[in-house]
Amino acid sequence: MAIHPDEEATIRAFVVRARRDRLLMMLGNAKRREQAREALNHYHGWDPRFAEVIASSVDVLALLRSAGAPETCHVISVNRELDGRDMRLDEAVEAADADYFASVLSCLSGRLAFFFDEAYAPRIRMLLRR
Repeated sequence: MAIHPDEEATIRAFVVRARRDRLLMMLGNAKRREQAREALNHYHGWDPRFAEVIASSVDVLALLRSAGAPETCHVISVNRELDGRDMRLDEAVEAADADYFASVLSCLSGRLAFFFDEAYAPRIRMLLRR
């Protein structure tokens, strides 16, 4: 199974070097993809130089649009119904925010993404931008 180009660019741009290759290998392997997706819950591999924690009161859709996000994004998600889909940005933000599990919205390949952590405990939301 080949990894989607947006997924590869997002992981290469925003995950710390020490965790990058393993996560890419797992996402690109049909048998290990589920394990990689599950690892997104409470994921701590984001490169702090490019990850900004966003308060729960911030309108994510407006934030992404102001940062230059197009009308569609690619989704990596623990939720199988969302994972691997190209979706309208507004629908992806709404679905990921409402879901209990982690999702990454890749907006501009390797330049802009958003991470919704698992909803249990304090939910972390991060703008990933280079």
